[in-house]
Amino acid sequence: IMTTKTATVSIRDTKLGKLINDHLSNLPKLGEIVKGKVLTASKQEILVDIEGFTVGVVRGQEMKGLPLEFQDLKPGDDIEAVVTYFDNENGQIELSLKAAVMESAWHFVKEKEKSQETFDVKIIGANKGGLLGTVRGMPAFLPVSQLTPEHYPRVEGGDKKKILKKLKTFMGKTLPVKIISFSAEEERIIISEKRAWEDQQRVKLQQFKIGSTVPVKIKSLVSFGAFVEFDEGLEGLIHISEVPQPEDPNTTLFKVLENHLAREEMIPAKIIDIKGTRVFLSLK
Repeated sequence: IMTTKTATVSIRDTKLGKLINDHLSNLPKLGEIVKGKVLTASKQEILVDIEGFTVGVVRGQEMKGLPLEFQDLKPGDDIEAVVTYFDNENGQIELSLKAAVMESAWHFVKEKEKSQETFDVKIIGANKGGLLGTVRGMPAFLPVSQLTPEHYPRVEGGDKKKILKKLKTFMGKTLPVKIISFSAEEERIIISEKRAWEDQQRVKLQQFKIGSTVPVKIKSLVSFGAFVEFDEGLEGLIHISEVPQPEDPNTTLFKVLENHLAREEMIPAKIIDIKGTRVFLSLK
């Protein structure tokens, strides 16, 4: 309110008042992600110009354990931050870069889960239940059951130590995955390599028909047969019953498969069934 000798006038009735009210209505809200430019950056604090409205500051505990992308900021750099407090002792807005990273990361996860889009995840660890990765800096779990047939640790007898040993070979590798489920409250993300692989498998399999003969290469053996690869990444199964009897009576069907595996040779196999993304072949 402005008072003169002759009248009391509300600022809402003036052009200046409209500008002031518009400015106030556009000020960021608590918990909101804001964009800004770095004014100054040191190890103690980061000052940010928030879209020309006001100055924000990142300081104290918020400076500890910053993600790598925020550890070498320079004046003029564009950043996003979350508003955590209004009007500190210096008239500044308190900001959090870490909270902004988390908010952005969960938005990414939500969008990927909704669209079921495939993206890459780097594997950083393993346990007996599966692989550990990160999605935008947040931990994600890839269960053993969600590995592709090629990567599934086929271990006779289900020896957990041998399974873990195989899973550890994936550490440092990057795998294409999809998000199965997530919970921001529990900070839990479950991912699947198998789902991403199934999409590729399904598209590629459209060019094949039951009865077609394709060159295959044996990739691994199991008690009931052999998993094979064909056409650059497609995988199928040859059941032990689909291996022809060897001429040598002292040679077992399993030995025939072992010989093909050892020689790493391409052998012709007939597609006898296609169920979804699963392909069954025969050497007969």
